[in-house]
Amino acid sequence: MTRVTFSPLAEADLPLLLKWLEASHVKAWWDQDVQWTEALVREKFGDYIEGVKPLHVGDTTITKPMYAFVIEVDGAPVGYIQYYDVHDFPREDNVSTAELPKSCAGLDLYIGEAQYIGRGIGSQALALFTQRHVLQQFNHIFVDPDTANTRAIRAYQKAGFEVAKQVGQVTWMTKRRVSGHDSVHKMQEKTVYAPPPLTAEMPLIIRPSVEADIPLLVELSRIKRLTYEQVQPQFWRYRGPEAEVSQATWFKELLSREDHICLSALRDGKIVGFIIGKLMEAPEVYDPGGLTLMIDDFCIEDDNWQTVGSPLLAHIRELAKAKGVAQILVVSGTHDQVKCRFLQLAGLSAASEWYVGGIE
Repeated sequence: MTRVTFSPLAEADLPLLLKWLEASHVKAWWDQDVQWTEALVREKFGDYIEGVKPLHVGDTTITKPMYAFVIEVDGAPVGYIQYYDVHDFPREDNVSTAELPKSCAGLDLYIGEAQYIGRGIGSQALALFTQRHVLQQFNHIFVDPDTANTRAIRAYQKAGFEVAKQVGQVTWMTKRRVSGHDSVHKMQEKTVYAPPPLTAEMPLIIRPSVEADIPLLVELSRIKRLTYEQVQPQFWRYRGPEAEVSQATWFKELLSREDHICLSALRDGKIVGFIIGKLMEAPEVYDPGGLTLMIDDFCIEDDNWQTVGSPLLAHIRELAKAKGVAQILVVSGTHDQVKCRFLQLAGLSAASEWYVGGIE
């Protein structure tokens, strides 16, 4: 069975992008007027590795989120896919996107390895990727293949996109967010991890945590800690406001460390959850096959584990995989049955329990 997965774009992928962008079957539809070099690839895609794309507004340069991934088939890199808020960047043809829905992602992809063309990889990757990543954050997706690129249009249609109209030499196509166990869910069940069905809530945005997030991360932690304290006051005893100051300082340090992955989830501009993982070696007596990602801070507002926790966990898994992680370890209070059940449904199993008591 063909297994399609996605890895966040990394530094080591840039030579592959150069090879693919100069391949004749890619260049037929992508940047035909650009002679790609190693320097040009690094200039354009280097920022994408950090999850942003510069946008020049007058004399000012700002950055907007850009989510870039490598498509893999049975572990082998075969193509590239990216998505972003379609309203963040002006189109190269200067056609307005104002008529598109407010919550709408733009998406682009290509299969770089020619031997994988015509095998249905594109449509399978589209179906999986849009469900696992894009529709976790946006209600609609927009693509605009060249009207002459009938192979791409068929692949988009197989993945649930519908033709909206033709604009110049391109065909506008859209896909909307749906709920229920449709064909996308069935295809996704073939992968290692499948998030639960989506709801019609406001779209979720997942991005790297920034310093401005810290007060809200601390507040989510405080709420969770107070809940835990009621069940186990010995271990989870709350220290009060001074603890929040200490935690804010600690979070600030973690954001700057290379051995940590920190992600925030936002809905309608508000932080509704976060996850922090630490990359670490296993003790010498164990051999899990690579690094461990220990997730000790994983807080979700109102226990919305399905709609917020699932995409956060899926996102950090993808990032961890690109860093050579072989297993994840999530710390949870044993009494937190909602969270524990969510982790079990995500394919994790309990490995240990702590028993705590005071010394009299």
